[in-house]
Amino acid sequence: MGRNLLYFLSVNTSLGQSSGNANFSVHEVYGVGLNVWLAVTLTITIVGGLLNYVLAATLIHQRTLLAGAGILISHALITAGTFLFVCSSIFSVQTFLARYYPPSLTLCRATGWLYYVLIQATHWSAAPIAFNRFVAVTFPHRYKLITSKAAIICMLSWCWIFAIVCESLPLWGIGGIIDSNNDWKSCILRTNGRREQIVALLTASSWLPQMA
Repeated sequence: MGRNLLYFLSVNTSLGQSSGNANFSVHEVYGVGLNVWLAVTLTITIVGGLLNYVLAATLIHQRTLLAGAGILISHALITAGTFLFVCSSIFSVQTFLARYYPPSLTLCRATGWLYYVLIQATHWSAAPIAFNRFVAVTFPHRYKLITSKAAIICMLSWCWIFAIVCESLPLWGIGGIIDSNNDWKSCILRTNGRREQIVALLTASSWLPQMA
């Protein structure tokens, strides 16, 4: 839920471009609050990422726990841990440093693309686990089929392929635009002028997997 809210806020706060006519910098006005925000955010993301890694390592270390949905759960933990520990931390630091070092468009698109790919892969990594549990309860006689090596590889590959394809579209102006054209100079996804496209992208990358 927290990751979904973060994605929702980052997209919807960027639906309008920066006015560019303000006589002050939001970094200056909210400087103290920004310092507190960075400290709290980094603490939560780093600790949360490490805890996800620890849980994944526990599952991997205990071979018996990898049976069934264990591999899918480990993948979800590692993906979420990487998003929190790496991508979310980079995103926060970039926003904080933007007052001194505004990001170039190339750097912005690279960091923004990585951020959104990881968050979408994190969202979709829960879907194979839900599907695994559904088959285990409803069609137990078919359970071995979906826990085969080929089936697991297909499900995990789907998470990443779908995330990479969807979040690469904004690099060509489809579904939205990744840039820092906002008051905070954060590298976020904003509308390209066609809001139906960004709603479709948001639905596919965030809301739909959360319903699984």
